[in-house]
Amino acid sequence: MSSYDWKNKYEITWTTTTQPMVSQTRTLTGLWEGTTYYIRMWTTDEVSENWSPISNGATAQAEFTIVGIDIIISESTWGVVNVGDSTMTVTAITVNNTGNVSETYRIRCATTTPGGSPWSMGGTQDHNVFVLKGVFKSTAGVTSEFNNEDIIWSTNTLSTSNIYAVNGSTYTGTGVPPTESRNIWFKFDMPLTTSATYQQSIGITIGAQQ
Repeated sequence: MSSYDWKNKYEITWTTTTQPMVSQTRTLTGLWEGTTYYIRMWTTDEVSENWSPISNGATAQAEFTIVGIDIIISESTWGVVNVGDSTMTVTAITVNNTGNVSETYRIRCATTTPGGSPWSMGGTQDHNVFVLKGVFKSTAGVTSEFNNEDIIWSTNTLSTSNIYAVNGSTYTGTGVPPTESRNIWFKFDMPLTTSATYQQSIGITIGAQQ
């Protein structure tokens, strides 16, 4: 096979005003994950007729995108909380980005009491209705830092600079770089009244996406 009859080749023409012996770089995007690419170059001067010989070979494989998290402290016990009262976690749940790309976290919750539960989540406390909020923060949160946009619902809600975050803080669950971690804290508002006479369990699911 000669230098000019590669099959399935893709040609890129790059025009530059570089001077001799000055290094240049170019980033190739939109590559298929796991595919091996063989890259060769030719250069020419402004006359466009004086082509160089083929360059040395460069071989690279497009990296697989890995999205993953590791959660430290998977269970938190609230203890006894009276109806109508509120409580907050005293120990953070830590979410580590174990992937190789920046991640944004999403959160949802559901009652997981064995045998079923009369409870449901809501925006305000009511009969058999609890309110659960979460914020990403390096240190323990205080009551005033939990706002309505931090309510955790039964459907996934993505973290933003305002959702699940202290307003004005850069410590959020969005765009978390690889290997970095985020602490999340929860505030739980008990139902005003309840028909439940046994311990209740609530599952919180934290997911990640690029």
